[in-house]
Amino acid sequence: MISDWVTPEQKAREPHRDLHAVPNSKIVDVAQRLNAKRGGKGYIAKCPAHDDHKASLSISEGRDGRVLLKCFAGCRFDQIVSAAGFVSQDLFPEPLHRQSDNGATTRRAATFDWQARVDAFTPEHQQGLCEWRGFSPAFVSWLRAEKLIGLHEGCIAFPVHEGGHIVGCHYRPKDGDPLHGFEST
Repeated sequence: MISDWVTPEQKAREPHRDLHAVPNSKIVDVAQRLNAKRGGKGYIAKCPAHDDHKASLSISEGRDGRVLLKCFAGCRFDQIVSAAGFVSQDLFPEPLHRQSDNGATTRRAATFDWQARVDAFTPEHQQGLCEWRGFSPAFVSWLRAEKLIGLHEGCIAFPVHEGGHIVGCHYRPKDGDPLHGFEST
């Protein structure tokens, strides 16, 4: 069990909440599946996306309960997820439930407004991306026309598809956090 790997001294030094206190926590499930050990504010494990000899995968929890994965050897998020055999239900908290008018409990419909993020990606952002990354204006215009790029919290974002629907977006936070964010509802 993962909680056995944490010494009482380590627990005493940890200012954040104890992730083991939530028995069905997504991060604990992911950590167990990857045979991870506690490290910092989360876990560390050998990355399943490459022949890892030293634990280079950081596993931590986002503000909303989602599992954040970062391979310091350079593997992309989608490579890690695919190699580990994860699906989005493994990495994201359960949707909220609400009481309907007839007393039955129903799932709240997920509403992630990707179109608003595409609309927020203005011609000025397109020009800035061309200058920053050296992309041609035609290529960046095509990305926007195909709704493959947008702006989330002031950051360039890319859609995440599941079951034929856009359920969230990948973006790199501006706060310097090396972890790539994922927003969904």
